[in-house]
Amino acid sequence: MIKMMSLMMSLVLMFYSQIGFADDKEAVAQLLDTTFKSVFTILDRKDIDQQTKNNEVLKVVTPLFNFSLMAQLSLKKYWPTLTDAQKEKFISLFTENLQRSYLDYLALYTNEKITQEAPVQEGNKLYVQTYLLSKVSKISMLYKFYSSAKGLQIYDFELQGTSIMKTKQTDYYQVMEKSSFDDLLLFLSKNAKPSPSK
Repeated sequence: MIKMMSLMMSLVLMFYSQIGFADDKEAVAQLLDTTFKSVFTILDRKDIDQQTKNNEVLKVVTPLFNFSLMAQLSLKKYWPTLTDAQKEKFISLFTENLQRSYLDYLALYTNEKITQEAPVQEGNKLYVQTYLLSKVSKISMLYKFYSSAKGLQIYDFELQGTSIMKTKQTDYYQVMEKSSFDDLLLFLSKNAKPSPSK
């Protein structure tokens, strides 16, 4: 009897978890679709300059990213050795650098079309494959989401099959192995771009 009840409970939990995953898939698809429309509406505007466009775009896309987690993952093996002040400084500079990288990607946009495939679930993560299409090119961008306390957020993305997080981690590790954390901050500072004012 106890075994039967346990089996039934397991089936119920499995049923509701599948509903949750289905809801997440629909939510993340709608989230990206809405975000893309907002971003490209901004990029198509003729009445504002490029810096203003960048600021407006960042206001739209920044909530999608968990920059704190991404910063920690990019410096994973060194993270426990940092002080709270060092972590805070690194997260700030990392965020500015990642925002710049994303804006550089969007700079490729010249009125192309964007398409996205149905989200794919792997464990508690969701992957959404998108493409920026023009007459002569097809640029791949894979967004990797996970469910956080703040909702569905991006923890990595791949441009043309290359993970941005792995690339940054490799770069940061090289600096740390050859030099110091202070030099890593200097490296990030040189490549950082100010975030938009709130």
